[in-house]
Amino acid sequence: MTRLRLPLIIVAAACLLFYLLQLSAPAPNTEPVVKPAVAVTTQSIELEDIKLEVTSQGSVQPRTQTPLIARVAGEIVWVSPALRSGGRFQRGDTLLKIDSADYELAHQQAKAEQQRSQAEFTFADSELRRIESLRNRELASDTQLQQAQRSRDIAEAALLRAQSALSQAALELERCTLSAPYSGRVRAASAALGQFVQRGTPLASLYATDHLEVRLPLADSQLAFLDPALGQVGVVPEMAAPKVRLRANFAGRERVWQGVVARTEGEIDPQSRMVHIVAEVTTATDPTVDTLPIGLFVDADISGITVAGVAAIPRSSLLQNNRVLVVDSEQRLRFREVQVLRMSGDTALIHKGLSDGDLLCLAPLPTPVDGMSVVPVSRAE
Repeated sequence: MTRLRLPLIIVAAACLLFYLLQLSAPAPNTEPVVKPAVAVTTQSIELEDIKLEVTSQGSVQPRTQTPLIARVAGEIVWVSPALRSGGRFQRGDTLLKIDSADYELAHQQAKAEQQRSQAEFTFADSELRRIESLRNRELASDTQLQQAQRSRDIAEAALLRAQSALSQAALELERCTLSAPYSGRVRAASAALGQFVQRGTPLASLYATDHLEVRLPLADSQLAFLDPALGQVGVVPEMAAPKVRLRANFAGRERVWQGVVARTEGEIDPQSRMVHIVAEVTTATDPTVDTLPIGLFVDADISGITVAGVAAIPRSSLLQNNRVLVVDSEQRLRFREVQVLRMSGDTALIHKGLSDGDLLCLAPLPTPVDGMSVVPVSRAE
């Protein structure tokens, strides 16, 4: 019995000690734990009217390009110093001369024939008037009158033929000198002094520098940002033509040229599935158009439509499913669904879902919770 009592006494003493310790312990703190509010960087939303731009790329090409072709056969006796690849010329400048000796001789022969035919016609016409006078006095027969009329008609036909031959000879002689049809530059030239050419031989390729074009491919989605009228017309009226800014690094620095949309092509490229518009740069829109080299690859900024009530926000603040975080008047985070108009670099343009004065949360949070308390800090601060 003694052995059983000792453990029971020890257990009873331990329980008594535990009870006494519980009575002397301090009361637990029952106040709720308040989590500190998270500081977030915010931006105040300002809606504005934004004029959209569409970007594209293309190579510069001449609007007017003409082959210089020999229209008569002969030996080249003179070539202008400007008739070289890259050479400049003005409208009316003489570019090339073909030996005209044979054509001058043919012109003289045609002129002599014309003078002879003129004399024959003058005599036949005078003879007809004389026979008519005699016939009125019944001194000539009807047969004589008919023969005089026939002779005059034949002489008149011969005169017309001689005049045509003289005009043709003069035209052939004039074609021995090839002149520039407009002001421009030489793209390529193959004419050489002493070369004998046949009629129709190409001698050079010329292009005008007062009008240059850039063919710009656009995706179907980009057309939504341009004037809808562009898709309904081929040649764009000058007053309604959207402006185009062409940019390129040339001669060691960035150059800019101003142009307009001249026309749209009415078909989709079967390979790239792109729609093409043609931008035109002229001396009327940019006096420096002559400094725009043919073949230069340029970036194009095409002026588009103006959209009202657009908010420009950092692209990084846009969450999945086109949602953003905003801070309400009670300084709590709220998810907001928005409608994205377009992405432009690091900026997202929001068309619907945001209002003037909304506080947009810029810094992404690891685990944002709708309704959590935050401390908004302006980005300017």
